[in-house]
Order: sequence, then structure tokens, then C-alpha cells
Amino acid sequence: MSETSSGELYSILGAKPDATYKELKACYQRAILQCHPDKLPLSVSEEDQSAAKEQFSKVDMAWRTLCNDTSRKAYDFSQTGKAETFLITLLPTCLIRQAVINL
Repeated sequence: MSETSSGELYSILGAKPDATYKELKACYQRAILQCHPDKLPLSVSEEDQSAAKEQFSKVDMAWRTLCNDTSRKAYDFSQTGKAETFLITLLPTCLIRQAVINL
């Protein structure tokens, strides 16, 4: 994922950082329809088509990151500068899973 400014993925979707999954999904659906290449009028210039495709990719990337609880938490922690806290929180879970697998 490319570098993003604080809250940029939420901004791309037009959502608030504290949005529920249902709210995020609704924002995603609105945003994706606005820039979907197949939904553009035929009279749109190539430049506008290119911009829409780029926005479509950004919306898709934002959704793929924020729709998954784990990647959303990782993104949120990275935006607050608490990525280390997230890894420390996640590490015991990974170790427990590995221990269960090895049983």
C-alpha cells in the first residue's frame, strides 16, 4: 500500500474513522458507483476516464483495507503512530494459534 496521510482511506470512501462495517460498506458502494468505469457517460473525455479509473483503484484499495477488521485495526494503528502497540497486541494471538497447531 502506498503512503497515505492520516485518515485518507476513510476520506476516499467518504466515511468517518468510527464508522461501523455497515456504514463503511454503504460509503464504499456510493463511492464505487461514482467512479466505476462502466458507469461513466460515453461522452467523458479520456482524461476524465483515466482519472475515474485511478479513483476506482483508490476506492477499491481503501475498501479492501477497511472491510477486514484486522487490516483496518492495523491501518488505524499505523495512522496514530501506535503500530508497535498493534503488533504487541497481535503477537500473543499468533503465538497461541501456533501452540494450538503444534498440539
